[in-house]
Amino acid sequence: SGSLLGSITINGAVSGIGLTQNNPAFGDKTGLFDLTNGQVLIEKTDGVVQFFVDVGVYSFPALGTNPYTTSINATNANFGPVPMAFVKIAPTSNFSIEAGKLPTLIGAEYNFTFENTNIERGLLWNQENLVNQGVQVNYTAGPVTFNLSVNDGFFSNTYSWVTGAATWTINSANTLEFSGGGNLRKT
Repeated sequence: SGSLLGSITINGAVSGIGLTQNNPAFGDKTGLFDLTNGQVLIEKTDGVVQFFVDVGVYSFPALGTNPYTTSINATNANFGPVPMAFVKIAPTSNFSIEAGKLPTLIGAEYNFTFENTNIERGLLWNQENLVNQGVQVNYTAGPVTFNLSVNDGFFSNTYSWVTGAATWTINSANTLEFSGGGNLRKT
């Protein structure tokens, strides 16, 4: 829709889970239904000042991890009802700076089930960070993009992490990315 801010896009994601199991782990149930995503995504992706806001509830179902944490409990225990929100300043088409609650640069799997419907997540799922609070600089030179972030790592409110990525877009169907990060001090 048009506004004084320019073109703003509003999308939503709704998904649910139903499960039944015999011999549940201590504290789990034999069956349940839950809303795994009930989110509204608001974004502005043009102009010098851009933004992204994700509002709602979510859970992180992962096969083999018990007990299941409902969306209300997961939302309260993780990133709150606004899991991601950032402002992006893009003075040119190849340079930008972002600040706020940002998606990680080093995660191997998407956060939410509407993005990653496979709940049989990879081995690194419980070791990767999902959302970082901090600042990120992005620069594109032809087919190569560089991202560098100073952030709080595992949502710790201690801004001692540096993460980065270098991505080569080979063609429209193939990319090659190197990413990594680390903590600059013990936290």
